[in-house]
Amino acid sequence: MALTPDSQRPFRLYVTHVDSEAGFLKISGQLDHQASLMIESLFISARDNLEKGIGVVPASAIQEGILCAAKYKDGKYYRAKIMNSANLAPGMIYVHFIDFGNKDIISLSTIRFLDSYDPLFLQLSPQATDYYLARVIHPMGRWDQHLLLKMQNLLCYSEYSAAIEAHTRTLPIISIQFKGSDCSAHLVANQYGVALPIPRQEIMLLNMLENQGHWSPTMLLDPPTYTEHVPFLINQNFPNPASAMRVSNNVSMHYNGATVHGVSQRLVVNKAKNLVNLRAPVRQPQQSLTNVVQPATPPPTPVTMNKAGSPKKATTYKSTLLEVNSQHKVLVTYAQEGPELFAVQMADGAKFQEMMAEINKRPHSSLKEPPMIGTVCLGRMSPDGVICRAIVMNLSGTNCKLYFVDFGETEMVSYYDIFDIPEEFVKPNIFAMRFCLSGVKKLEKGPQLNKAFKQLVVHDVLTLRVVPPEGPPLIQYGELYLNNQNVLDILLANKKEKLQFKWLDKLPLGTRQSVLVSYVDSCIKFYVQLSDNIDDLNTVMNAVKAHCENSSSPGELAVGAACCAKFPDDANWYRAIVRETRGNKVVVVYVDYGNEQEVNVEDLRTITPDLIKLPAQAMKCALKGFENKPVETKTSNQLEMIALEKTLMAHVVGMLSNDTMIVTLVDDTDIPPLDVARKMTQLSMPRSVEPKVTTPNRKEAPENFSSPEGSVPDDSRKKSFRREKSFKDDRRPRDGEDLGQRGSSFRGREQKENFERSAPGRHSDKYGSKPERVERGERRG
Repeated sequence: MALTPDSQRPFRLYVTHVDSEAGFLKISGQLDHQASLMIESLFISARDNLEKGIGVVPASAIQEGILCAAKYKDGKYYRAKIMNSANLAPGMIYVHFIDFGNKDIISLSTIRFLDSYDPLFLQLSPQATDYYLARVIHPMGRWDQHLLLKMQNLLCYSEYSAAIEAHTRTLPIISIQFKGSDCSAHLVANQYGVALPIPRQEIMLLNMLENQGHWSPTMLLDPPTYTEHVPFLINQNFPNPASAMRVSNNVSMHYNGATVHGVSQRLVVNKAKNLVNLRAPVRQPQQSLTNVVQPATPPPTPVTMNKAGSPKKATTYKSTLLEVNSQHKVLVTYAQEGPELFAVQMADGAKFQEMMAEINKRPHSSLKEPPMIGTVCLGRMSPDGVICRAIVMNLSGTNCKLYFVDFGETEMVSYYDIFDIPEEFVKPNIFAMRFCLSGVKKLEKGPQLNKAFKQLVVHDVLTLRVVPPEGPPLIQYGELYLNNQNVLDILLANKKEKLQFKWLDKLPLGTRQSVLVSYVDSCIKFYVQLSDNIDDLNTVMNAVKAHCENSSSPGELAVGAACCAKFPDDANWYRAIVRETRGNKVVVVYVDYGNEQEVNVEDLRTITPDLIKLPAQAMKCALKGFENKPVETKTSNQLEMIALEKTLMAHVVGMLSNDTMIVTLVDDTDIPPLDVARKMTQLSMPRSVEPKVTTPNRKEAPENFSSPEGSVPDDSRKKSFRREKSFKDDRRPRDGEDLGQRGSSFRGREQKENFERSAPGRHSDKYGSKPERVERGERRG
């Protein structure tokens, strides 16, 4: 069944497997990146118990259609559905890995029932959706294994833009954009296959289905269902986004199953779209569902859900559209995904602040019924506890992933911090409007672009000019101007600067690692260096010194450019990146320490490829036990006093954000070992007599270089300053305020040579004569 042009709008598909059916290529892919990551994290948590044999399956319990965990050839467990055990060697079983699309014969000893594990294993729907690739067929009517392996190497584990071209009785037929052109055309051009018109392909698939028997018994018991991929339009009603991951309670919902590039697979619940079976496979016997609609069936009849088991129908928010060619003063509240997707609020946010004040002064009632994906609600944002409008995106145990619609950001929130929302607070249009930067196709996509964009836009009031859509009308498009300079032009200038630092990967959960605390801003924002890399860093710093002393200033560099910069207080040179330009001065971030400083343009030097081979060494951390507490000057001072420049043992216990590890810190040179968080708690307890603080013993730090002052790019939390501005003092630097001093750290020691760590490059605005640290509300930095 061919589709109308309006139905052929693109969606994003993460390809996980390529197989063949007769002469056609069958593509399996994932639509919801967040749900797939959640499943992966569930398996990480359950790995030890799976290896211990918990849930091992006796042969007598094997039934077709049962959902289980199965160990693949790579030694890892994945969700799988049992498909067949007949006509196989004893002890072997045929399974379908439902989150990736591939099938394999594996040993029965590697199967585990999931009843004893997290319920989400059984509740989350299969993540792999199958399609036929449009307009290509093998000339011999069969793709051999060698060619399939080539196809898999060519396509798998990358995300592509795809569009549904037609529907068959089983699977949709899709086209995929591969390296800027149609994938099928690429295969034909390279003589992997021959071209085939869509109408002819539909007829051949229909004949194939009529002439072949059911190849798998499971197909008789559990026919697949597929979502209709129609990207949402921005003028549709919220909730937006509702995750493509569905939690199954054997109910069918109104659902628009499209995926949208650049919006974290966020989707809209649209009452006008077709119904889909959202049931995940469960162990036999399965409860049968009625009124399941196949994609090719026109048009479906709404399903009446079981009244006893369904929450009340959620109200929806409405979005706001700005007129094309209109101009507005805005604040960027979300920029994590770079120029392809950012959120803005109007700079004059009087109505927003009035609404937030009204929400936060009222008593709040807990949810009367269990939430479902798409439920509108109120949620408490950590760590300051502000109550904001939100929508449920995901469910995980006692936590829910909420999308805070007035800020454009997401957060995992405890069920106990989620509340019913009064009807009057649902009616106002959302205040965060999502945009794509005009001309973004001219930029080279990647983490560095996203980082440079975020550093550029999150600190100031900008001018937004709305422009006509430059692609599918999924979000609005606009030009951003910072101090009358087009942000796109700034980013294009950055593109010419090829040398960029690499960043260390975050340490895996559970890792214990010796670290040196290099800079403290607060208990939820301090930086460490890995002790194992200190010698390498010493070598690089000596090379930096030699290079900078024999080169001249290049003049003003573009924002985001890698460079070397002198730290004013100790006159030593350090690796840095340009964060902001201010006439003849620039703000740089010292990437190996975590701090930032305003310096003169003449104190910059270009950097060479040899000097950026070592990744930036500063790793951002938050102290366990303080991640949900307000930022206080007192506790920041205590952490700085106890931990700064100490070699400590860090234990990674979680992630506060995508760039901030939650860690415990222990000084194991003390007897008994000193737990930093426990010591700080003791110091914070009221006492009639203030006890004398004994400085823990510490190892001597390497005496090769000192560290500069400031703070590393505040990637994950700067976006929340707009929220803080609504309820607290304005956190922006005041006229004449020195940025470096505001973020500086305790240092009052004598100057030493040769880049010694304890040089006065780190002075204290808390212990010296400088102003008291501002208790900033930038919680995500």
